[in-house]
Amino acid sequence: MHPMFSKTKKNQVVNNSSTAQQPLNIEVNSSSDTQEVIAIVDTVSQNCYVTRNDDFTDPVYEVVTMLHPENPRNLKPRTLSALFERFTVLNKFCDRLKTEKEWNAHALLPTSAFGVLTESAVFRLPAEEYWQKVFANHEATFANLCVCVSMLFSLIVSNVIAKRKFSELNNTKTDKRTSIDDDTVVSLMRIKSWLKAHDKSADEVNITDELVQAVIKVKSNATIPDSKSF
Repeated sequence: MHPMFSKTKKNQVVNNSSTAQQPLNIEVNSSSDTQEVIAIVDTVSQNCYVTRNDDFTDPVYEVVTMLHPENPRNLKPRTLSALFERFTVLNKFCDRLKTEKEWNAHALLPTSAFGVLTESAVFRLPAEEYWQKVFANHEATFANLCVCVSMLFSLIVSNVIAKRKFSELNNTKTDKRTSIDDDTVVSLMRIKSWLKAHDKSADEVNITDELVQAVIKVKSNATIPDSKSF
């Protein structure tokens, strides 16, 4: 089983913050370096995100084109200088010269490494699948490149998801419901999210007697770890 990179970070201005998003996963083989790489990607991602979600002049929009399979296979861009210039924090965690060598070397992987027969078939692979296969058996070989690519996949270029969640929060914790605590708010939002994901209304959910009795035993406003009988 491969550990997964699942790092998602905020998309606005210039420093340290994060918001939840559906994660993108990059598989890598287990090794003694895996946890270190994950930690590095986490730290780098916290310092790298788009200046404004509506600013399409940001160089990041050109940089991320390197993720599309056809571009790296043709070494476009020829160097990763724009990546390191846009995200200077990468210089603290990646050897720039080694990253360039790994970028060039990975383009020479045979099509069989991607489970296809032709180069055109490689071009048609989804970006995430392409990079998963690059790192699946070559994590140590492309360690620096792995950090760079994983960081790019962790970026989001829209804050729509975050805005939607804040809107849901405001609809849940209104001026007349200010006394409810954070755990209750989170639980209500999770229920709403589950109902929406499964296209159900509250009256369509089957509440079993077992669940009702378990809920009755839970102390008011208690967290799950505090509810030993749950």
